[in-house]
Amino acid sequence: MKKRMVSAILCGVMTAGLLAASVPVGAASSAASAESAETPAVDYSKDSGTINMFISSPEYADAIQQLISEYAKVAPNVTINYETTQNDYPTMLKAKINSGDIPDIFSSTSGKEIDTYMDYSYDLSDQPLMETIDPAVADTMKSLKTGKGCYGIAIKGNFFGILYNKDIFDQCGIKEFPTTTSAMKDACEKISAKGIQPFTTGFSEWWVFKHCWQPFLDAAADQAGITAAELVRKFESGEAKVKDYPELYNNFASITNLMG
Repeated sequence: MKKRMVSAILCGVMTAGLLAASVPVGAASSAASAESAETPAVDYSKDSGTINMFISSPEYADAIQQLISEYAKVAPNVTINYETTQNDYPTMLKAKINSGDIPDIFSSTSGKEIDTYMDYSYDLSDQPLMETIDPAVADTMKSLKTGKGCYGIAIKGNFFGILYNKDIFDQCGIKEFPTTTSAMKDACEKISAKGIQPFTTGFSEWWVFKHCWQPFLDAAADQAGITAAELVRKFESGEAKVKDYPELYNNFASITNLMG
């Protein structure tokens, strides 16, 4: 089966990285080539073909359409068909793959999904564009099974945090934002005593709840001196158990119970 490109969604790289996956082999390094006095810029004006994109995150639609327009200036004979959706994207993507309608560019998350779509993904680890990817970001694009490869280009970053109502904190006598689980529990008890619900969350959406796991996973990996991807591989293989990492085991349930 012909392999295809996965554009994985991860932290740290601009959306512009998405279209780098769609250009012909070597085109991703054209900017670097143009800067070199020894290597002439590559001319793609005679290239032709069709690239089918199916990605999530419709909030980036305008930016991606702009990138497509810019790409058309250097490769006017290449047609890019862009399709996006947010609702149930993984199911729709798998349906396309199962029917043989495999997009040339599609999106996924890092981690286990890298292996899910590996049969349809190029390994970019020997491509010149690797020189432009932060090593920490590239590490998240590796296969969890093998610990090797680079099966996508990061186009988006997620940031986690908690918003709080300072007026309610003042009303409840909470002087500063809690930085430990015990301080968080104490703050929640004070807020509850005033008849106020301490938390509101988006846990009805499956993808929101799973993100609460990530900061604790990162903390556990950092404490162990390994990457989060390496820790996940240990869990997957049975080499490690969650209870072996107190930063994760002790704190995740405590915080999510407070939120619930």
